[in-house]
Amino acid sequence: MREVRAGHPATDDDRWPPAVVLHVPGGAWALMPIRASEKARYPKDWPEISLSIRRDRAKWYCECNGECGKTHVGGSCGQRQGWPIHWPDGSSRVVLTVAHLNHTPEDVAPANLRAMCQGCHLRYDARHHAETARATRAARVAAAGQLELGV
Repeated sequence: MREVRAGHPATDDDRWPPAVVLHVPGGAWALMPIRASEKARYPKDWPEISLSIRRDRAKWYCECNGECGKTHVGGSCGQRQGWPIHWPDGSSRVVLTVAHLNHTPEDVAPANLRAMCQGCHLRYDARHHAETARATRAARVAAAGQLELGV
């Protein structure tokens, strides 16, 4: 497993990209996007922190114990980095990510970080994403000089 901070797996420079590129066992490459507007909130050593949580602590398994809102058989998700996702064509694989439980990228305390498969991470962040999108739309409307209707 090799993690590089560049836009293409063949490069190994020290640019901080809008995504962390992961070499997945078996030769595939997977992108974990970090929005450009958010990247300054992550510590410079985020790739190392993320790798440590996923590899050393989680042993490449999803650590979600239902935080995502889904009831997992046996209590935990159990998905593993690189496993096939059960799509009819089998074309996708599990990508293990690291979730900030308090949605604060600056807080990298191990207790605030959880290795999650992309499915659990998306479910866990769904409400936060909806709130952020709502606030972004409201700010856009206000910036255009329009008043929001009290619906």
